[in-house]
Parts: sequence; structure tokens; C-alpha cells
Amino acid sequence: PYVCAQGAALIADATDGRFILGLGVSHQPVNTALGIGMPDPPGELRRYVSAVQGWLRGEGPATHLPQRPAPRPVPLYVAAVTSRTVEAASELADGIMPIFWSAERVARSKAWIDRGRARAPGRGGVDVTLGIPTFVGDDLDAVRETARQNLALYTGLPFFQRLFRVS
Repeated sequence: PYVCAQGAALIADATDGRFILGLGVSHQPVNTALGIGMPDPPGELRRYVSAVQGWLRGEGPATHLPQRPAPRPVPLYVAAVTSRTVEAASELADGIMPIFWSAERVARSKAWIDRGRARAPGRGGVDVTLGIPTFVGDDLDAVRETARQNLALYTGLPFFQRLFRVS
């Protein structure tokens, strides 16, 4: 979280405050391959987001340098897809970044967002971005092949298989 926050603060300053930091947890097959145990992804997400935000505020022990708040605000968006992570992210972050949601799921998410934000009075609204992979090009066959290869990665992950079924 320290390195993430310091990098985000640097980029936000270099881009005159146009940087938005996106965070999320990975998928079980990826975590297993990397030797990362994550029995409670929403809990880990909460811990990590809170730690990054603390460092951005300049909190935490001094390293070889004293800690300082980021010179520019760094909005933090969380990759959130399940109702639990949407709720947690809505409590903690400035925005959420779901991917592959149907219009019906977007409508259902309002209740999850409202429950999370109710635990964070005074924070204002939650921005919602919707990730939908888009492939652009003049060669339709090449674009379709690129899309197939990209989307095949998602269909092999158990989490997204469940998401596709419920959507």
C-alpha cells in the first residue's frame, strides 16, 4: 500500500490532479499461482484500500523521510462486482469499477451502493464506471480474433463464469 500510494501521489501531481487510482483484488487461480492466500477478498480489499488512503493522507510511520499528504487529491475507485465488494467499496472509495454488468445488475447495484455509502456520511456520491471491453479497428476479422482471445481469459475464471450466469 505504501508503494501504491506514493506512486499514485507522484502521478497525480505530475498530471495536475487528473489521475484516478483503481484498485481491486485478483482471482483465485491468479492468487494460487502467486502463492497468495485470500480467504476473505472483501476484507482484504477493505484493509488495502484503507491502508492506501492512510498513506495518501500522510499517515503512517516515517521511513527515511517524514510522511506527507499527497500534494493533490487522488480519487480512488475499486474494482467491485459482487454485492459485498460494491457495498464495501461504496463505503470506502470515491467510485466503483464493475465490469460486464447487465443493465439489470447496474439497477440492482443502487441498493448495494446506498447501503455502503450510508456507513460513510458526508462522502458525497459514488462514481460508477462500467467496464465493457471494446475493440476498434478496420480489419473486422483481426478485431474479432483479438476480442476472442481477450474475452477467453475472463471465461476461464470461475468468478466470471458465475457472474455471466447470474447476469
